[in-house]
Amino acid sequence: MNRRDPLPGASVRVILMATEDAERAAGIGESLVRLLGQRGRKASTIVVRPDVHGWNRALEQGLGESDEPVVIVTSATAPWTAAHLDPLLQAIDGRDHVIGRRPSTRLGTLLRRLRMLPYRVFFSLQVSDMFSPARIHRREALAKIPLQSASRFLDVEILAKATFFVQTIEEVPVPDLPGPGIGPLGDDLAAVFTHPILKMGEGADPEVSGPPEPPQGDREADDGPHGENAERLEDVAVEQPRPFEHDPPQGVEQLGQG
Repeated sequence: MNRRDPLPGASVRVILMATEDAERAAGIGESLVRLLGQRGRKASTIVVRPDVHGWNRALEQGLGESDEPVVIVTSATAPWTAAHLDPLLQAIDGRDHVIGRRPSTRLGTLLRRLRMLPYRVFFSLQVSDMFSPARIHRREALAKIPLQSASRFLDVEILAKATFFVQTIEEVPVPDLPGPGIGPLGDDLAAVFTHPILKMGEGADPEVSGPPEPPQGDREADDGPHGENAERLEDVAVEQPRPFEHDPPQGVEQLGQG
């Protein structure tokens, strides 16, 4: 398995995707900044509203002009703990994208498998908890992915396009962490499957000139001792040949028609 150069002590951008209470999201961000500071990581936070502007535009706003090498994107409705953060920080040292897999009952595991079946078939995804609110990315990798989905299907789209670009993905076990409802995905799923945007700037809205609203929070953590969590139950590295066709004469690369 190819592994990426480690990012020891790299600073972190924390993007809070708030679908309900922006103040509660800001509090979750503050607790994450404290945890990162205890691990010697500087961090900045921003609260964005995907329920108002769409998930893709909200994430673009969250990335903004910041330059931290590591990006945490979370829609969690409860605070993270060290048991959520440490496995992701450890895994991102060798991967492009890391997803926290929450525990599930037998019935829940079966439902997850059924729900992910079309994504496994059409997008070659191996992640089981695709809508987990515990996600961490390398900025360099995330910046190469055009964000197309206004719904929460964006979580799947990022992983599907990361697979297409042969970026590495890992899923690690974390404690339970609640997030918002998934909501309808059909339109975005169909758009990404039939007319994916694979080039930055392609399909951009000329009316959109910049972020729709200013950040609701921006804090920086202090340095602190480094911490790790070595417990790892599963290592899923997605690094497969591109499973989708590329059709230059039509001007649009076709995800999922291979």
